[in-house]
Amino acid sequence: MNSSTSSSDAAAWRGFVATFFGTLAALTVGLLAAVALLDPYDRGAFGEPHRGTPEAAPRVADASRVRDPAFDAAVIGNSHIQLVDPAALSRATGFHFVSLAVPGTGPREQLAILDAFLRHHGEGTRALALGLDPAWCTEDPALPMTNPFPFWLYDPSPAAYLGGLMRFAALEQAARRVGFLLGLAAPARRDGYWNYAAGRTPSFAAPARAEPAGPAGEVIDDARRFPALDRLGERLAHLPGDARVALVRPPVHASALPPPASTPARAEAACLRATERLAARHAGTILVDLRRGDPGAADDAQWFDDGHYGEPVARRVEAAIAAALPIMGTTPNAQ
Repeated sequence: MNSSTSSSDAAAWRGFVATFFGTLAALTVGLLAAVALLDPYDRGAFGEPHRGTPEAAPRVADASRVRDPAFDAAVIGNSHIQLVDPAALSRATGFHFVSLAVPGTGPREQLAILDAFLRHHGEGTRALALGLDPAWCTEDPALPMTNPFPFWLYDPSPAAYLGGLMRFAALEQAARRVGFLLGLAAPARRDGYWNYAAGRTPSFAAPARAEPAGPAGEVIDDARRFPALDRLGERLAHLPGDARVALVRPPVHASALPPPASTPARAEAACLRATERLAARHAGTILVDLRRGDPGAADDAQWFDDGHYGEPVARRVEAAIAAALPIMGTTPNAQ
């Protein structure tokens, strides 16, 4: 083989490689553009109108619900507040509630959801019910997570959304989106309510306690810092002046409460004090502390486990939240 033939073959190979990768890049960009135009998660990153979603799993579906113009109020938290029916709160208060509760999440994820809701509703935000379970009492400023979470779906940046679409799951979601837009798939419940207790019977077997639960009774260390509550306070400071907020400490089974005078009891007392201060600093904010004293707290038949209650308890939680919020059209009392 002479040198001219070798050079010609090398040039042909380079041309083939360039064409191959150029075509691959064009196909990738074209596919990404097609998926983005479909807006498979109804994220609205490029100004698309809200159309809803057939997706039931709130971790994904809430990216659509945070921008739904039908709502001016939200329930945010995890499975410890998931059974609170937003329709019941809407009927009781006159606000229009959507449930943005996502099981298995903690403060970092819930703050991202809250940010997205406030970004889309702004001055139209009328009320919030925020479930502050023990995860909010972390003293770790990193706000540790226990499960993966798609922050890119809630990020304000369209570029973050595009980057998130570059995965096989987005293609699957795009296919489902086509069926939904063609009317082949029914939408999920618009207000996000997902009743995990439906068709199930609570039957918790509580462990024996060495001593009864009760208040800690020690001097509370007010120097302890709870960074999740601090970050929540930053959000509350920018709410509309007439917005109403219920900071809800969800009920737990009596067996979940720490023994009095224990180290966990002292930490819980300090966190409660910090939450009380948070509520007191922000007009229209009230603490709804249901963690202790629920009439069914020791009734195993009302609980799935020590932190997940059945529907009778959920109805009491709804009533307590509704009682803390004004009827639409009235003026909230400042703290």
